[in-house]
Amino acid sequence: MKGPQYLMLVLFIFGLGLYGARPFNVDDAGTVYAGEYEFEIGCDFWSDQAAFGIDFKHGITERMDFGVGFGFDITPAAQERFGEIEMGFKFTLIPDFIATSVNVTPGLTSYSLNGIITKSFGSAEMDINLGYDATGIKEEGGSIAFGFALLYHLEKSTLGLETTGDKDGFQTWLGGFNYELLNGLAIDAAISGSINDGLFNSATAGISYEF
Repeated sequence: MKGPQYLMLVLFIFGLGLYGARPFNVDDAGTVYAGEYEFEIGCDFWSDQAAFGIDFKHGITERMDFGVGFGFDITPAAQERFGEIEMGFKFTLIPDFIATSVNVTPGLTSYSLNGIITKSFGSAEMDINLGYDATGIKEEGGSIAFGFALLYHLEKSTLGLETTGDKDGFQTWLGGFNYELLNGLAIDAAISGSINDGLFNSATAGISYEF
């Protein structure tokens, strides 16, 4: 699976930037704390392409946050390098256990719904996502998607493996980590690829800041 198709699958399932803590795509049931902010910037690399994305979230209440994200193509050159803006809400039904989210792109009829389950076992964490991408058009059916992640939390870092897929089965994998440099400031990196078409085809690195 080449860069654009792989990126579109990830964005289709979890929205540009509006997903779990970088560098992971599978979301967890937590939200940004009420009154606090989270800023993330990351860069994705393929053999002949590169793009970066920016995501900004704000905790509205103890159980809900709101996020805005967009992407920018670095290479190859395009007449319009900026991607569409996406907005998303996440609401926790049962704190740190069950949540739901919705992502929309202004001007489009389509939107994405995602159900999230998080379960911790000591330092280990399991996240399960089940989503539906609605077209908003009566003549066009939507599609389901899913994600599964296993994370291990250390004192200042998190290691993780995840896989995502759709109605045709498992499609992508990702392995990565993040590391807290300072209070609220973390760096991350990951490699990912297509399960069906190759072992490895992209990498990502980024920075997250909570304040």
